[in-house]
Formats: sequence, structure tokens, C-alpha cells
Amino acid sequence: MNTNTQNKNVGILGVGSCLPDQIRTNDWWPKSVVEKWEKRFLARSPEKPEDFTGGARLAVLANAKVADDPFRGAIERRVMADNECSSDLETSAAREAIANAGIDPQEIGLLLGFSYVPDALLMSNASTVHKNLGLSERCLTIPVEAACNSFLTQLAVAEQMIAGGQAKYALLLQSSTPSRILPMEEVHSTMFGDGATAVVVGSVAEGRGVVARAHRTDGSYGRTLVCTIPGKRWYDEGQQVLHVEDRAAAHRMFLAAADLGKTVLDDCLSQAGIGPDQIDFFAAHQGTSWFRATVQEYLGYRNAKAVDTYAWAGSLTGCNIPLVLAVAQKERLLRDGDMIAMYSGGTGVIYSGMLLRWGR
Repeated sequence: MNTNTQNKNVGILGVGSCLPDQIRTNDWWPKSVVEKWEKRFLARSPEKPEDFTGGARLAVLANAKVADDPFRGAIERRVMADNECSSDLETSAAREAIANAGIDPQEIGLLLGFSYVPDALLMSNASTVHKNLGLSERCLTIPVEAACNSFLTQLAVAEQMIAGGQAKYALLLQSSTPSRILPMEEVHSTMFGDGATAVVVGSVAEGRGVVARAHRTDGSYGRTLVCTIPGKRWYDEGQQVLHVEDRAAAHRMFLAAADLGKTVLDDCLSQAGIGPDQIDFFAAHQGTSWFRATVQEYLGYRNAKAVDTYAWAGSLTGCNIPLVLAVAQKERLLRDGDMIAMYSGGTGVIYSGMLLRWGR
């Protein structure tokens, strides 16, 4: 549907979130399992910060501060009930986002979905949510998936569709429900929580909306965190589980996180013609308890406010940035005109930075 939109400024109109009621605390894991993790951690040779430079050095220093904690700073995470599906959470988050945007859902012309654990393979949850919401049949509904970087990837697509007059409003959906595919014995099982988020995007006034964007891809990290049958293809016989397949690549990606963020966000600052002191809020991926603070320090965003959700929600993969924005808005940390810097990266690795002037 061509809306002949003349306004090229595209921004966020509404944000919604849905976290399950069930809270899983650290005492859910049996002591015997935790002790095995601790023995593994003790057997590793500690990394020396002086062996690294730049963002990698900061990551090593930050990780050392939680090295004695088998849960690495995670305290709580939300978990779906047995009778819930990820599309249920997505539908609830979408309804909240649409209500907060104050728009007619029949005017949504684009729906982009990301489901970390979809209800079924080869069938996008986005179509289910489209039906649940009663959206127009003219609404283009497709999955846009980039693991933890899915939201910024979706926002990049939606911005161009709306600016090009192909849709008036876009609904961006994200859900993360890894509790369904994470064995309790896996050390990474403590890092993730369940939840869903949604963002409504549309035209905004001049001086508001997306200001700059930068995206990068490095395929050498492609077999890090995967969901498959260990040692087999996902469609072979056996149970599919979330696990680290290439541990060396996963560690390199962990060390590179801050440097990758600097690459894309420095690019964005250059596009916008502003400096790091002009960032008012930093919305970052929540991959670890220290991720946001470490990356923000390295970027030099001294004046930027921020929100951390990892300790009480775990990592919600592609939902992390929308959840941060939802919490920041509810706590009135975002003001009209604030310059927001956003950074996330997804297994692959696909990473993005975007600047957005908050407000409508």
C-alpha cells in the first residue's frame, strides 16, 4: 500500500512489553549443578587485562568482577508458563504498543516479527499475531530475524518502508523464550529470560526520529550460540538445544563487543555531526550484567542516562533494547528531544548502531 508519505522523518510512536508472571531465581538450579559450573570456572586460567587493549581490556576487567559468581550477576529472570506460547506474549506486547502509540491498528501497513523460539518452524509468529490483532489483509507481514540485533534490523527496514511511502505505520515484534530450549545443566541457562516487546514506528515531526544508522556483518562468528542437536544438523534425530558450538569464536565475539559498538556508533556520530557528550540516553543490548556500563564507558557517553534490565530479567536477546526503552519511558527518563544512541549485536555476527531523536 502506497501512502504517498511526504514526511521522511521516521521515529518511535509507542513501545510495549510483556513479561511472564513466573519468576525464576538462582536457587532454582540444584546445588550440584552450580558446583559443577564453579569447578569449570576455577579450572580456567584467568585472563590478564594487560594482554588486551581497547574495549577488549575493559571487557576482561568487567568480567573479572563477577568471576566468583556462578550466575554472573543474574538474579532473576521471567519464565513462560507451560500453557503459554511466544505468540501469546507477542500479542500482549503488541496491544500495549499500539495503545501507547494511540493509532488505529487498521492503518498498520507493515508487521515485522522476530521470535527467538517460534511456535513452529517454517511458520512466522508474525502471521499469528496479525490474526490475533485483526490487522488489515493489506498489512505486509514478514519475519526479519537477526538474533539479538533483530530490533535494530527491523527498525532499519521499517524506516525505509515508511519514508518511501510504502506504509503509514509499522509494528515491530520481538520475543525471546529460550527457557524452552535451554537444558538446566547448561551454564548459559542462567543468562536468559523469557519475554516479548513491540514497537510502533511512524512519521514524526522534523528534527525527531532516526538520525543516523550503521550496520556491519562479520560471518566468522556464525557458529557461536546455536539451536541444533549437538554435533548434528537440526533436523537429525535428537533434541534441539541452545548451546555454544564454536567456543573460540564465541569468546572472540565477547571480547570484541565494545570495539564493535564503537565502530558503528562512531560512524553514527559522524553522520549526525555530533559528539559523544551530546548523547542523552544509551539503550544497549543486555548480554551480560556489565555490558551496558562497559560499552558506555568505552564510547565516552558521560552525560547519557541508561537502564539495566539484566539482573532482574536476564538477557531477552532481540527484546533487550525495546525493554530498556519501555522501562525508561515508564520511569520518565526519556524527554522530548533526547538524543538516544542504540547498540546491539546478534550471533552471526550482525551488529548495528542507530541514533534517534526521541519524540513525535
